[in-house]
Amino acid sequence: MFIYIVNNTQIKLKNSKMTNLTESEKQKINLLIESINPNQFKGLSTKIKYLYPDIFVSIKKIQMELKLSTFSEALYLVLNDMSSVPECKHISKNCKGKLRFKNFVEGYFEYCKACSSSNEDFMEKRQETNLYKYGCIYPTQNDFIKRKIISKLTKKSSE
Repeated sequence: MFIYIVNNTQIKLKNSKMTNLTESEKQKINLLIESINPNQFKGLSTKIKYLYPDIFVSIKKIQMELKLSTFSEALYLVLNDMSSVPECKHISKNCKGKLRFKNFVEGYFEYCKACSSSNEDFMEKRQETNLYKYGCIYPTQNDFIKRKIISKLTKKSSE
């Protein structure tokens, strides 16, 4: 059981089934979000806590039920009518990994942590970046990087 203090009132949260918000509650939150500068979403949970304590408690229950790490992730799920964290879209491996949460504005990553490195788009982008930064596909192909690695390894082995 968790205890939150909202507007000087103790609220006890028990593990319960997910609570869905009504459309009017979602509208209240959307109006609040629209009134906030997109760069100031960090204080959103506090504003909801003091302006709409009942909605805050409902979202906290959802956060507990789904074992989410942040309030903004629970709020994102509620406002986007999602009942759970989306799964990875990687088809070839039939991966069922849970996606990581970016932020309230962008939502979730497209691929799980394990599949993102094997994604063709990601690999192409990484190779383009390496070509731009180092002049080759892999940083270890660059002579300067090779010398730097060798010097660090010899320095560590001599210690």
